[in-house]
Amino acid sequence: MEVSVSEQLKRRLVERNSRLPDFCKQLVKNYEEVVRLWQKEFRERRHLSHETIALRAGYREWPELEDLRQKSIDLESRLFNKIEELATLQGKNSKLIERNSEMTLELNHAKKSSDEFQKACSELQSKVTSLQSTLEELNKTIEFQERDIEKLRNLEISLAKEVSSLRGENSSVIAQLLSEKQKSVDLMNEVNEMQEALNRQRRAFELEQKDFLRQKEEFYRSRKANTTEDFERRHSLDDLKVFVADNDSPVAGADNFFTARSCKKMKRLHCGSEVNALAHYFNGKCFATGGGDAAIRVVDPFTQNVRETLRASSSAQIFTSLSFGDEIDLLLSGSTDRVVQLWSVSTGRVKHSFLGHSDKIVSVNFVLDKERCISGSADRTFKIWNAHKGSIEKTVNCISSCNALEVASHNFLVYSGHSDKSLKIWSLKTFEKINELRGVHEGSITHLALSSDNQRVLTTSRDGTVKLVDMRMTSVVMTYRHDAYSNSFEFNKATFGPGENSIIAGGSDGQLFVWNMYTGRMERTIPTEHEGGITSCSLNQITGYLVTADVRGNVFVWN
Repeated sequence: MEVSVSEQLKRRLVERNSRLPDFCKQLVKNYEEVVRLWQKEFRERRHLSHETIALRAGYREWPELEDLRQKSIDLESRLFNKIEELATLQGKNSKLIERNSEMTLELNHAKKSSDEFQKACSELQSKVTSLQSTLEELNKTIEFQERDIEKLRNLEISLAKEVSSLRGENSSVIAQLLSEKQKSVDLMNEVNEMQEALNRQRRAFELEQKDFLRQKEEFYRSRKANTTEDFERRHSLDDLKVFVADNDSPVAGADNFFTARSCKKMKRLHCGSEVNALAHYFNGKCFATGGGDAAIRVVDPFTQNVRETLRASSSAQIFTSLSFGDEIDLLLSGSTDRVVQLWSVSTGRVKHSFLGHSDKIVSVNFVLDKERCISGSADRTFKIWNAHKGSIEKTVNCISSCNALEVASHNFLVYSGHSDKSLKIWSLKTFEKINELRGVHEGSITHLALSSDNQRVLTTSRDGTVKLVDMRMTSVVMTYRHDAYSNSFEFNKATFGPGENSIIAGGSDGQLFVWNMYTGRMERTIPTEHEGGITSCSLNQITGYLVTADVRGNVFVWN
């Protein structure tokens, strides 16, 4: 019965051992050792009990029984000791069983806690799964938002570029508005200055006209009585308009048109050197000539007296172009020494010298209010100067040698003639090229003459022709040529005739050629006493005096 109980207990312990922790397993091992010892002692005890019974039965029969009895007593004593040890072990076993029960309770509690922990872990796992799904959704949302943010950034960059562009355009528009406003202010100032200049010019003209009429009357009185009427007729502006408006009609009274009889000769005015420059004061009260003798002569056309002589600082200086200012005392000159000079006629001294050109000066002129002047050069530029300060204001590149310049004050334009046979039109406000007529001549253009209405430009060339350009159509409307006419001088100049109905040019043979301006027909040739070719022709429309000059320094005044 005890064996079966122990076996059951052992089996239970074995079964429980598989579930107990290591320290419990050690206790079970100890318990098994105690049970084994107890079983061994139990078997020895049973064996001793049987031997004792047998010995008691045969005590008297064997002599060795006393020894056996003593051994039995020793064995019993040992048995009792073992029983005590077994009792002790049973107490320990009880304690171990109690401890095992406690451990079982703790194990159950731990298992329950583990189940609760597993349950909590499951709940946490489910929460983690839910959070992971939520995180994935958030990541997707963040990805979408990042795409939106990237789009917004690209939109922001494009908007920033547009804003920058708009700011630039705004600044440009503001600058343009300010520039236009400044231009308007400058234009108003220019208009006011022009008005003041015109008023001064009108007053000066009225005074000079009175002086001119007085001198003219005194001059007439000095002539003989029998020539007074004829002289008066020749000086009349009405009689000087010999070309009628009818384009097909010949010149009325052509026999009275600039004959040798009406010519006053001023021979060797420039000491035999070529006369390159010729300019009239606007009211015809005087004219100036310049040439290769390093001198400028200012001449009274009525008396043919030299009023002033302006001499250059160098004898090698050759004057190529002249222009009067709004005052008779101001004279602008250009020369081969690359210097533009502003002269005071009354003192004979230079007020300003304008330096800046890299080649000879071939054309000079005053601009608008006469406070600025312009010069053209063989260095392929023309320059704008401040006539009062003596400083440069603008340099314009013309691509070709600028041989001639004319200023149209009414529409703020500059006309330039060039060695490349072209006529160019420039804005006087911006100095930008507005238009260009190419191939006007077959040779280089040497001179430009502007009509009084600023609508027509007369061009002179070295190709043996004179042409009329209508600036409203920007095209050549008439070409004047003749078999006997040629002029290849570098500074050859033609002019409008009286009333601007005719064209007058001097030839290389010393003759004057007169064409009808409207038909281009040669009206007549006028033989002269010029020595060699005529270099320049200039007619003042107010006085009707025509001045011609030649290569020998001779100057003729025709009335």
